[in-house]
Amino acid sequence: LRLQKQVGSLDDEVDDEQSHIFVGDDKDSPVIASILHAGASDQVEPGRIQFIAEKLAKDLNTLKTVDWQKRDNIQSQMRANMRITLRKLGYPVNERDEAIAGVMEYLKNEEVKVEI
Repeated sequence: LRLQKQVGSLDDEVDDEQSHIFVGDDKDSPVIASILHAGASDQVEPGRIQFIAEKLAKDLNTLKTVDWQKRDNIQSQMRANMRITLRKLGYPVNERDEAIAGVMEYLKNEEVKVEI
């Protein structure tokens, strides 16, 4: 019985940590959505833009490492991942490069604010 209580409390702690991680992932998606919406507002419906932004935020947060800004290979992986996601989810071809550049710029600026 005591062991079950301990395991139960550990599960609660893990759930709390996972929900915190999800909240961290979610903070980037509104900004990413606004970047995507600015480039293709008339070509893609808003619901799809939000879905794409959430997928990008989730994928990019898994690729980020401590020193991702200094490592070109991580940045190129991030850009390639964004290209694939945007293509698969139907984002307009002529707007993809600008969207990728905008998202990367946002991520770099966001990291600088966190370090300060």
